Amino acid sequence: DIPEYNFSYISEKRSDGKFYTTCKIIQNNVPDDFKMYVPIKIVLPGNKLARLRIEVKGKETIFNIPALPEEPEEIIFNDLNSVLCEVDYD
Repeated sequence: DIPEYNFSYISEKRSDGKFYTTCKIIQNNVPDDFKMYVPIKIVLPGNKLARLRIEVKGKETIFNIPALPEEPEEIIFNDLNSVLCEVDYD
């Protein structure tokens, strides 16, 4: 099976001046017990990068990125096409 992912995120600046980002992944085209570790690249201003690997399991995965000092310019799901899958962004 080749998973299909729909990835979305929202960032907000809180009173402490840091940015908090919540990500949502919808996983389709695979059995309910299918899980995959998918790399994520967070692009920050000034060519700064952060990378995470997220365990995606079940129909929906929601997770929070640790607080960031700046708002992400972009978050890339399945960075470097490391996982065989199809990705759509909302």
